[in-house]
Amino acid sequence: MDRTDRLEALADVAIVVFGVRCFWCVPGVRDLAPLPRAKLVARQTGKHGGVRGLCLAAEIEAELHALGEKSWR
Repeated sequence: MDRTDRLEALADVAIVVFGVRCFWCVPGVRDLAPLPRAKLVARQTGKHGGVRGLCLAAEIEAELHALGEKSWR
Protein backbone atom coordinates (compact mmCIF):
# COMPACT_ATOMS: atom_id res chain seq x y z
CA MET A 1 0.00 0.00 0.00
CA ASP A 2 1.53 3.32 -1.03
CA ARG A 3 1.05 6.62 0.79
CA THR A 4 -1.79 7.82 -1.41
CA ASP A 5 -3.77 4.63 -0.79
CA ARG A 6 -3.12 4.91 2.96
CA LEU A 7 -4.24 8.54 2.88
CA GLU A 8 -7.48 7.60 1.11
CA ALA A 9 -8.08 4.77 3.58
CA LEU A 10 -7.57 7.08 6.57
CA ALA A 11 -9.94 9.66 5.11
CA ASP A 12 -12.59 7.00 4.41
CA VAL A 13 -12.33 5.64 7.95
CA ALA A 14 -12.68 9.14 9.39
CA ILE A 15 -15.77 9.82 7.27
CA VAL A 16 -17.40 6.60 8.48
CA VAL A 17 -16.40 6.94 12.13
CA PHE A 18 -17.13 10.64 12.61
CA GLY A 19 -19.95 10.98 10.07
CA VAL A 20 -22.47 13.68 10.88
CA ARG A 21 -20.52 14.97 13.88
CA CYS A 22 -17.73 16.32 11.66
CA PHE A 23 -19.09 16.40 8.13
CA TRP A 24 -22.60 17.80 8.48
CA CYS A 25 -21.59 20.97 6.60
CA VAL A 26 -19.95 19.12 3.67
CA PRO A 27 -22.56 16.94 1.96
CA GLY A 28 -20.34 15.85 -0.98
CA VAL A 29 -17.20 14.99 0.95
CA ARG A 30 -16.92 11.53 -0.65
CA ASP A 31 -17.01 13.04 -4.15
CA LEU A 32 -13.85 15.13 -3.70
CA ALA A 33 -10.47 14.15 -5.14
CA PRO A 34 -8.20 12.27 -2.67
CA LEU A 35 -5.88 15.11 -1.58
CA PRO A 36 -8.54 17.81 -1.09
CA ARG A 37 -10.72 15.24 0.70
CA ALA A 38 -7.86 14.31 3.05
CA LYS A 39 -7.19 17.98 3.84
CA LEU A 40 -10.87 18.61 4.53
CA VAL A 41 -11.15 15.48 6.68
CA ALA A 42 -8.08 16.49 8.72
CA ARG A 43 -9.47 19.99 9.27
CA GLN A 44 -12.97 18.85 10.25
CA THR A 45 -11.92 15.95 12.51
CA GLY A 46 -9.35 18.16 14.19
CA LYS A 47 -12.07 20.73 14.95
CA HIS A 48 -15.07 18.58 15.83
CA GLY A 49 -13.79 15.06 16.50
CA GLY A 50 -12.50 15.40 20.04
CA VAL A 51 -9.30 13.61 21.08
CA ARG A 52 -9.82 10.73 18.64
CA GLY A 53 -10.39 13.23 15.85
CA LEU A 54 -7.22 15.11 16.71
CA CYS A 55 -5.20 11.90 16.63
CA LEU A 56 -6.64 10.90 13.27
CA ALA A 57 -6.12 14.42 11.89
CA ALA A 58 -2.47 14.31 12.98
CA GLU A 59 -2.01 10.97 11.23
CA ILE A 60 -3.57 12.30 8.02
CA GLU A 61 -1.45 15.45 8.19
CA ALA A 62 1.70 13.35 8.62
CA GLU A 63 0.82 11.39 5.48
CA LEU A 64 0.13 14.61 3.58
CA HIS A 65 3.46 16.01 4.73
CA ALA A 66 5.22 12.82 3.60
CA LEU A 67 3.65 13.28 0.15
CA GLY A 68 5.14 16.77 -0.03
CA GLU A 69 1.97 18.76 0.62
CA LYS A 70 2.57 22.09 2.29
CA SER A 71 0.65 23.14 5.36
CA TRP A 72 -2.73 24.62 4.52
CA ARG A 73 -3.57 26.00 7.95
